[in-house]
Amino acid sequence: MTNLDAALLPILDSIQAQINVFTQVYGRLRIEMVKGVDNLVSIDKDKPRKLPVYWDQTKKRSIPILPDQKKGGLLFFVTTGAVKVVNPEPGWVIQTQTQTKQYPLALLAWWDSSKQAFSREQVQLAIETALGSCFDWQTESIEDQLATRVFRDLDYDFTNHGYLMNPFVGLRIEGTLTVVESLCNS
Repeated sequence: MTNLDAALLPILDSIQAQINVFTQVYGRLRIEMVKGVDNLVSIDKDKPRKLPVYWDQTKKRSIPILPDQKKGGLLFFVTTGAVKVVNPEPGWVIQTQTQTKQYPLALLAWWDSSKQAFSREQVQLAIETALGSCFDWQTESIEDQLATRVFRDLDYDFTNHGYLMNPFVGLRIEGTLTVVESLCNS
């Protein structure tokens, strides 16, 4: 587990403690080209798709993550750019044995609002509170209208699936997470 992944766990735990909307909660997922993952019989099910995946230790393979009305709410992070190392002055790392990094991230959330007692605004507030209370988080944008924008850079099958049609709701909260990492092995 990386320092970033360890930093994301308290955020996800805080969101889960405030609202019970999400049944599928993942940390940071990699984006990979995946082939043949569509559950429905469709003309392009063997088309390679750019999807978030997690590594299944028991099956020893990457598992694609898809919105699924049977499995319930979905919550995960993706990296949206390169990590920026920020040190206030020369020699800072040597003196403090720490390094400050800024991670550009997007938190993607998707759920069935008909099965939950929480409005989209309540879920968004809980997520933003968790993001701001755990670490130094700077929100840069929030998207909640179109599936193609909430899930941008991912190749979900928007033609055959109404991912953000009522009663399904989605959020994409992009920002920068600043984490001070220790360089000492403990």
